[in-house]
Amino acid sequence: MKLSTHFSQAKAYVIDNKWLFAILVIAAFLRLFSLENWLHFSGDEARDLFTVRSILEDGIQLVGPPTSLGNIFLGPFFYYFSLPFYFLASGSPVGPAIGVALLDVVTVVLMYVFSKRHFSKNAAIIASLLYATAFTVLVHARWAWNPNIMPFLVVALFLTLSSIFFSKTRQGWRYSTRFVLLGIIVGLSLQSHAQGIWLVILVSLVLLWNRTKILGWILTVAALLSTHIPLIVYEAKTGGNKEALRTWIAETRTRIPLFERVKTGVVDFVEIIKEIVLGNASWTVFLLLIVLPLIVLLIVYRERIKTIFIEKRMSEKTLFALVLISITGLLTLISFFLFAEKKYVHYTIILFVPVFIGLGYGFSLFFRSRKKIGSVCGVVVIAALIGINIATFYTSEGFSGKQVPFEELRCVAHTVLEKDEEVSVAIQSELLGMQELSYVVVWQGGTIHSKEPYQFGVADAARDSEGVQCGSLIVVEKK
Repeated sequence: MKLSTHFSQAKAYVIDNKWLFAILVIAAFLRLFSLENWLHFSGDEARDLFTVRSILEDGIQLVGPPTSLGNIFLGPFFYYFSLPFYFLASGSPVGPAIGVALLDVVTVVLMYVFSKRHFSKNAAIIASLLYATAFTVLVHARWAWNPNIMPFLVVALFLTLSSIFFSKTRQGWRYSTRFVLLGIIVGLSLQSHAQGIWLVILVSLVLLWNRTKILGWILTVAALLSTHIPLIVYEAKTGGNKEALRTWIAETRTRIPLFERVKTGVVDFVEIIKEIVLGNASWTVFLLLIVLPLIVLLIVYRERIKTIFIEKRMSEKTLFALVLISITGLLTLISFFLFAEKKYVHYTIILFVPVFIGLGYGFSLFFRSRKKIGSVCGVVVIAALIGINIATFYTSEGFSGKQVPFEELRCVAHTVLEKDEEVSVAIQSELLGMQELSYVVVWQGGTIHSKEPYQFGVADAARDSEGVQCGSLIVVEKK
């Protein structure tokens, strides 16, 4: 084939997918722009980097980060994911953050592919664009933390389940390898966040729906277990996770009755869904941009919706995707009934992808009619959602306002390393944790001994302290 033919095909592909390439540029820019200056780097990230550093120095790590529920250890996959980025960045915390950001750009591509395959091109464009610009998604996509790789795993799982469910042939090595891939994805999701357990249930339900033969189940389970070999070895040696899980279950049952957990769980779930879609915007904005347009959609397109849902003229691929989204949402809601602790947005991180795929499909229905009111409403709402999320992202400096800026930590570390005597750090806020500062000191060439040669503490009168100014921090000699 001539080079000109290849060029023509490539040009045609780019033109046909121009929206996807435009969205990818937006997604990459928002995830990588000023990453070092706005880097989220706190105690958990410092702990992870100390562990990655120890892998390079000492060898294999059997367990991963502990969960916030019951102190149960996950598998070590995230550490090994971070390892090449850590190495290429010479130990800088920015390296693993770039890895997570790039993985989330790939997530945008996979969302587009899934939505186009199961809904329409319009749905794919809307879903991937809203996901690429969502404030809450951006915060997690720029943050090297184990739960933040979950959106990639969820959409990879959806695509793998789809390839199995709609496979034209149900035999041969290619079909079998899909189950192996499925097991690996589920295994890695379990090592990303405890909510990965709900993906095990989702996969089981889909495989039952698909009437999967015993070989498919065996391959899936075997692949899943293979990803957990290090953790299985750890558990065989210590039994720590079993005891932690037993203690957490007992405490949850005795602290708060089930009814109270259900009531607060529903409220917390709805609140977090709002946060996923619109960041910290008010409920009024949420009602105007999400609830009201959906009501308009139901009224204006009631006949079309009746045809799709009531008369069951929906395509099998569309139905399959909506079932995946619905089950994932229902399982996440149920998870909120099982524990009494405060719920955070990362507890629903498995919903990031399903929520925006669902919104993409819903808003795409506005453009399926010749009635201009629907198209106008769809464009206005989508533009408003994008505008509010990006404005929130930039006014909050990508979440950096909730912690000491990374550049200030580097300044403190540099100042500390220039002194021979012990020093302390006077700070004007409680945002600074000792572990992240300790890591930056080590990264910059210092050594942390068991006797802690650097004393990091809070000064009562930081503004009046004499020392080296590092933004909100002041480094003073120990007295």
